[in-house]
Amino acid sequence: MSFNTPKPKNSWTWIALSSTAISALGLLAGLFYLLEPIGILLGLFVIGLLAGIVAGRQAWLSGVIVGLPFSLQQLTRHAMTEAPAIASLANPQGAPLAAVLMQADYWRIAVPVAFVASSIAVMGGLAGAWVRTIRHTS
Repeated sequence: MSFNTPKPKNSWTWIALSSTAISALGLLAGLFYLLEPIGILLGLFVIGLLAGIVAGRQAWLSGVIVGLPFSLQQLTRHAMTEAPAIASLANPQGAPLAAVLMQADYWRIAVPVAFVASSIAVMGGLAGAWVRTIRHTS
């Protein structure tokens, strides 16, 4: 029995690393593009789909890994641009991150919405795993 057998590409480590890499790419793109609500949902589905295709199994986990950071980032950026009371005190371009994070309403609204929105990435991950299965069985 050999102990040097290579790990399959659907191990837990592979799922976590590939999903984290795709999440980092999504966050990098999110720094340059502020999406509208429908765009956020479509973006969540697409990055979940990519993570599901790459991860293969446990697609729900890859969807959570890519969905939560992306949805939190987009919702936080919207909160920074759409907080008129804070923006008037800070600067006309929008509220600084610290001012947004200090607001109780941010934690009451944005964080639970991010959890719910990440379910779209989970659906994308499941669709990606299905696409990978179809591709490998045909």
